[in-house]
Amino acid sequence: MTVLDGRAATSSSEIALGAETLRQLHVRVGQSVQVMIGPATHTLRIVGKVVFPASPVGTTLRSELGAGAQLTAAALAPPLPPGAPAGSIYTYFPVRFGAGKRTAQLARLRAAVDPMGACPLGPCVVTEQQPATVHGYGNARTVEYVLVALVAMLGLAAIVYAVGMSIRRRRHDFAILKGLGFVSRQLSWTLLSQSWALTGVTLVVGIPIGIAFGRIAWSAFANGLGVGTDALVPVGAVAIATTRAVAVAAAVAAAFAVPLERTEPALVLRTE
Repeated sequence: MTVLDGRAATSSSEIALGAETLRQLHVRVGQSVQVMIGPATHTLRIVGKVVFPASPVGTTLRSELGAGAQLTAAALAPPLPPGAPAGSIYTYFPVRFGAGKRTAQLARLRAAVDPMGACPLGPCVVTEQQPATVHGYGNARTVEYVLVALVAMLGLAAIVYAVGMSIRRRRHDFAILKGLGFVSRQLSWTLLSQSWALTGVTLVVGIPIGIAFGRIAWSAFANGLGVGTDALVPVGAVAIATTRAVAVAAAVAAAFAVPLERTEPALVLRTE
């Protein structure tokens, strides 16, 4: 469970609710709600807004990120199931694994908690369980890859078009430069400079705008799910994308340089 606002409930007179539950009840942190626990109705003060993990296997709880309530065991005081010994209760403990160490940590935890393979009748460790919302959106990641590929193709097309139109409009200038003694290497560097300048301006303008709009879009999306709206900028991915854009620009310039070098300046100047 992750606390977004306030804190978790720590006494029998407190309760923490998910963001979606708060919206449905039209309440906010600091107000009070009437809660029926068993046959009795209690007035509990809302002390926090929280995000809930997935429900454990074998329960009927809703597995939603922003829906639900957190109370203390003293507030709930549930009756024992029929035949259960005194002091026993069904309990589960969500665990967050370290980055890149999930497999090893899960194996150690399973060996320590469930050495006899008593699951599901005894203590056991289950695999990762994602909330239904996360699992549902995870299945739609193909759309994300398609959009990335589409944007990359549009960017490549824009660079090719811009460099091509620049060469077409400045054919006369390139012919004069060749007539003055420009060699192939100098023409290539001229095209490369133009291509990199266009790409640099695009990156300088596009990256900040993309980050800003990405934060706005994520904030709206996260609010709908009832989770935190804080976002991290993938600096590594941005650096890789920038490097690839520069490399693509160089490749485009090289592709246009070949026919330009073969063009006779006299022919261009005569037709002009």
